[in-house]
Amino acid sequence: MKETARNILIAALILLLAAGVVAQEEKDKPGEEQPKRELRQGEVRGTVIFSDGSSITGIVHQSGWKPLKVFDTDKNKFKYVPLEHVAVLRIDVAKAEMVKDWRFKEESKTEKVYSGKEYPRKDYEVYITLRGRQKVHGTCVGVFYIEAGDKKTRFLLRHYDRGTTEQALDDLVHVKEIKLADPSAKAVDCRIFGTVKPAGEIEDAIAVQHRYKMFVKGKVDKESGKYVVKDLLPGYYDLVLVTKESAFVGMGMKGEQFAEDNLTDQDKADVAKRVWEIKDFFEEKKVLHVVGNVKRAKAIVKTTRKSKTSLERQGDLPLIFFHIEYWVLHKVGERWLIDWRIQLVREKGDQETKKDTKTFVLRPELADKRIKPAGSQIQIDLDIQEAEGGDEDDVIGR
Repeated sequence: MKETARNILIAALILLLAAGVVAQEEKDKPGEEQPKRELRQGEVRGTVIFSDGSSITGIVHQSGWKPLKVFDTDKNKFKYVPLEHVAVLRIDVAKAEMVKDWRFKEESKTEKVYSGKEYPRKDYEVYITLRGRQKVHGTCVGVFYIEAGDKKTRFLLRHYDRGTTEQALDDLVHVKEIKLADPSAKAVDCRIFGTVKPAGEIEDAIAVQHRYKMFVKGKVDKESGKYVVKDLLPGYYDLVLVTKESAFVGMGMKGEQFAEDNLTDQDKADVAKRVWEIKDFFEEKKVLHVVGNVKRAKAIVKTTRKSKTSLERQGDLPLIFFHIEYWVLHKVGERWLIDWRIQLVREKGDQETKKDTKTFVLRPELADKRIKPAGSQIQIDLDIQEAEGGDEDDVIGR
């Protein structure tokens, strides 16, 4: 009986091993492409080509799956570019030279001496061609990875590379090109647009990005009431539409760093208390609205200053300054800390004629607008005649 059971067990093991071999053979059949895994946001299939002629094809992403941060030298400003929008990224050597190796003569002394040796150095500039053939020229720094099968290779984009005194210029291998898509592919269009009625009221349109602590200002046509905020990164946005009399604000919780809105009245009072503790240019702060959870919060804050400033000359009427600001905070232990804040509205005037600033109006339909990596065109129209103003007598924590 025991012998029979033993034979059955051996036979079962043989069958299992045979099944495994067959499965592996099926997996490794030449000429048959294996199923591709689904890409995460920030990942693109492509090929990385190095200056020594070698290349790797696989899934490319930046550390943290973040977008590229490029300094656009033509426009003299930084620009975020999602990898999903890039067709080709080319790295050219702007300057290559052997540099004399100078070393400190003595420790803790500033005098240097020439060692008699040289080391190679290469300075780079980046040319990015987006889908649709739009181009960006500048510099880019980042840590990148390319996954080819089970192998994950790390590579760097930098302003420059410096070698050792034992190396020549050709020994410095750098990324020469990253091919991600056909430049003639359709451009990725990521925008929020619409019309504010009645015409002639809109002054500004701002999209606040939850994840990357950034905001994008749009273009407005005051005469027609139309606005557009373009070139948005993938993610969730709160839209702010500023008119002559009000700031219409969306405050959502679906961003990558936010969960459900479950703050208690005491939590909101604690946030307001923390805002009041911040000492800056403004003497008075009113917290008008707070959303968040026990770890993170967002607040709309109205700030005012009436004291004299360096902008006023002797004999001038005293000035008054107003801001409406959007604050993001996180909690460490029992204390709320400020992550960042942006100005939605900035106004000033003399204290005799300028009595107050624009009214804050919370509009839920302006919150949590999702821009997808493949592109999104979101239309949001607003009729301000149907909107009610915010109640600033109901200030949080007062």
